[in-house]
Formats: sequence, structure tokens, C-alpha cells
Amino acid sequence: LRELLGDDQHGKQLVKKATVNLEAYETYLKGLYYFNQWGDEAMGKAIPFFEKAIEMDDNFGVPHARLGLCYVFQAFGGKITWDLAREKAMKHIERTRQLGIETPEAYFALFIFYTFHQWNWALAAEITNKGLELFPNYSSLYHALSTLYYIRGNKIAFIETHKKGFDLDPLSIEMIFFMAVAFIWSQEFEKALPYLGKVLEMVPDHRAAREYKGWIAAFREKYEEALSIFERLEPAIGYRLHRSTALGWVYLKQGKKEKADACIRELTKLEADQSVGFSLDLAILFTCAGDFDKAFHYLEKALHNKVGDSMMCKSDPFLEPLKTDPRFRNMEAL
Repeated sequence: LRELLGDDQHGKQLVKKATVNLEAYETYLKGLYYFNQWGDEAMGKAIPFFEKAIEMDDNFGVPHARLGLCYVFQAFGGKITWDLAREKAMKHIERTRQLGIETPEAYFALFIFYTFHQWNWALAAEITNKGLELFPNYSSLYHALSTLYYIRGNKIAFIETHKKGFDLDPLSIEMIFFMAVAFIWSQEFEKALPYLGKVLEMVPDHRAAREYKGWIAAFREKYEEALSIFERLEPAIGYRLHRSTALGWVYLKQGKKEKADACIRELTKLEADQSVGFSLDLAILFTCAGDFDKAFHYLEKALHNKVGDSMMCKSDPFLEPLKTDPRFRNMEAL
């Protein structure tokens, strides 16, 4: 490679070693095995390996970046609060910056926060586009951009953009799974099923893939098939909707009010007992039941929880360099 470089580049180090500690690297790879299965349960299993790798070598930047995403998905799955996830994730994302390492995982983690926690889609788009400029072959950032297109209502660009990421990494469980999600959100269920099947071939207990198969059956009014899938969902609280929400929705469609009420009671108890919110789940079920007063009550509660959190965009040290970048001159306005 050096023969192809200019004279001024010959003395430069071409690749920066991630770590010289082989045991730390092997520990990181064990965590990566779970991380690549993509989901809150799998990423939860990855966390102790990444933490152990950092204990062995705190200057090893990649596990710091991966941990940022792991904690985000713990919040997504209802395992911890969003505020706690942010606190933990930003610690590791900032550590990568201290080490002089910019990683695509950090940009993707910030996309998740500003899209699903802050609902600041303009800022999420700025971050995603900058990430793609720096890392144009990182498939997850196409997944991020496609989600933003969906939020804006551009369903054609939504699928086409995710397809670009899928083509970059067609063996990635993340990209296969969200290719299915893209078709489900577009109500093209037949196109989604082969992708879900592929995920389940690779990870037989992949909770989200199983749940989406159940929702496809439910949307097609194959309620018994949906129930047989939802009843076996483990864990009960997971990355997408929770088991009681899925079961309650089907029971309401079947007119089984007593069973649906039991699901609502379970979610109401969880809402009261845990710091992780279940307001949206309850809003979904009361909407399905036609009780719009209660549905609005829980939607307002979910909105209040979001508005009342302490996470402010301006306080993020990760964003400071963006404010002086001429490509992001609208940052202060955002």
C-alpha cells in the first residue's frame, strides 16, 4: 500500500491499532457475537463483555462505542429508563472522543436518542447525514436515514434507503430484520415474511422477529395464529411492544373483553410499579377498545414524560464540534 502513497505519507501510520491487549480484544469479540444478534436481550448479554474489555484496556475505543448503543437498546426494550440509558451511553460515547476516535456507532446511538427520545428529527437528520459523510459504508446509518424518511411520510425513499444499507451488509441481522420492518410498515406483509424467516434461521429465539410474525398474522385477522406466537414471547417485556399489549390487542379484536381487561390491569400495575413507562402500550389498547378518553389520558402522560425529562440538546458535549462546522450552520436554530 505504501508504494501507492505520496512521499509525504510514507512515514505515517496507516492503521491505528485498536488495542495491543489480545485478551481485551478477544473479550470484545465475545461481546460482539451477542451485539450482532441485534435486540435488547442480546445487547444486554454483550454489555458485561464490553465492560470487561474496557477494564483490561480503557484506551480500547470500539467497546466504548458499542456500549453506547447497548444502553440505548436497554431503554428501547424497557429494561432501564431513557435518562439512565443516556447517562451511561454518553459516558462511553464521550470517551471515544477523548481517545480521538470517531465511530459510526456513536452517530447511530445519537440518532436513536434524538429520534425516539427527544423527537428532534431535524437534529437527528443532521447527525445521521454527518455520520454518512464520514462513514459512507456503515449500513446502520442508512437504516437511520430510512427511518427519518418514514417519519416524514416518504415511504418510497424509506424503503429505497434501507435497501442501500441492506446491499452493503446483506448478512447483517440488523439489516435483514429492518428490511422486514420496512415492508411491514408499508403493509407489504408477503415481502416481509421471508426476511423474518431468515432472521429466525440465524437466531431462533429472536424476540422481535417472532413478535412481528405475530403482528402480521394479527393484521391479516388470523387471530389464533397471532395468539399462539404472542403467548410464547419471551421475555414478556421486550424491544417492541410488550407481550400483554400484543395479547390484549388480539383479545379486543376477538371480543374477549375479560381477557383483554386482564392484560390492561397487568400493564396498569407495571405502569404504577416501575419507573419505565407503559403509557403508550395502554394508549394502544384503549384506542383499540374505543375508550378514547383513557387513550388520550395515557398519550398525554407519555407526552408529559417526554417533555419533562432533563435531556437538553445544547448540553451534549458530543454536539459542540458540530456547532462550529459550516455544514451545520443551523445547529443553534435547531
